Amino acid sequence: MCARLLKPGDDLKRGWFYRTGEHFLRVCFSRMSRSLSWALRHGLLWMLLLLATVCLNVYLVCGDPEGVFSAAGYGAIDGSIQADQNISFQAMQKKLVNIMDVVRQDPAVEVSRLHGRRQINSGFMFVS
Repeated sequence: MCARLLKPGDDLKRGWFYRTGEHFLRVCFSRMSRSLSWALRHGLLWMLLLLATVCLNVYLVCGDPEGVFSAAGYGAIDGSIQADQNISFQAMQKKLVNIMDVVRQDPAVEVSRLHGRRQINSGFMFVS
């Protein structure tokens, strides 16, 4: 069936989109080939750059007193709650209230928001 329906590759006329894409890929390949050749000729420079990157990463993880992440932070936690799909709205509401009560037992925590999502069997909690 393909032999009857498809034309040989030489007889196909390429559209502007194909020609533009082919030209773009040839330019990308040419530039990549030139940059790779340059990088291989300057191997010592790339090894020094790699060493500098590793040293900077070690400093950021170990040496920085603030650490990679700020100690202040936002002081917020997002929580997601998911139940069985066949749960009723009333049963899900009871589960959400129970979870909210457990979280509120910690005096340093405040539940800012607790609500159901679009589905009856899921909820979202924002704790600060």
